[in-house]
Amino acid sequence: MSSKGGFLEFNKEETSNCLMNSLGKFTNRDFLSIFRFKTWWSTQWVGNSGSELQMETQWVLLDVPEIKSYVIIIPIMEGKFRSALHPGTNGHVLICAESGSTQVKASSFSAIAYIHRNQFHPLVDKFGWCTRDAFYLTVEPVGVWHGVNEFAQGGVSPRFIIVDDGWQSINFDDQDPHEEAKNLVLGGTQMTARLHKLDEGEKFRKYKVGSLLGPNPPLFDPNKSKMLINKAIEIEHAEKARDKASY
Repeated sequence: MSSKGGFLEFNKEETSNCLMNSLGKFTNRDFLSIFRFKTWWSTQWVGNSGSELQMETQWVLLDVPEIKSYVIIIPIMEGKFRSALHPGTNGHVLICAESGSTQVKASSFSAIAYIHRNQFHPLVDKFGWCTRDAFYLTVEPVGVWHGVNEFAQGGVSPRFIIVDDGWQSINFDDQDPHEEAKNLVLGGTQMTARLHKLDEGEKFRKYKVGSLLGPNPPLFDPNKSKMLINKAIEIEHAEKARDKASY
């Protein structure tokens, strides 16, 4: 164990493929966390008590002003078991360790979670922008440029940009393995695809440095992405209603 971090352990009397144990409790202490609410997707959650955590929390960051620092608790894998944090009663934080198989059992863990005290880099106080909610999979260079330009016109300067899903070269099993999948719109529709290559997708590879600042920049229709996304959502809802009616 270092002066700033260490591993957490716990022991039970009986073996099981799914074990729960309290890591302690906290109340009236602000936290930021990330929890898994879909198989492939996580989101943030905030609160000030261990009982306010969500199921399948992947990590929790506690504000500890007494030491002018933060403490992060990260559930990890040990052997054939994965772990996650769960809410308990009266402010308790529970850790759940599970193997996913009734044939794989254990009763003790020596490093099922990691806890660390840290101070943040000043970068965390900088404003950034992620392209996901604006473009989903329709993201392209001209859209990113105009998005940043709109922030600038509004008096806000993003210090960093995350180009989310939509930039990759991917395809599906029923397609030519040498061709990229095209016209994908909604996030999630690419989940069963695989990387076609490690390079960026065609729409980003075609971008020429400086072209957006030239005398004849590429045209950009801000309503195009919204129209494609709304239409894709409409089709998705219709397909779900059809599938539900067929049950």
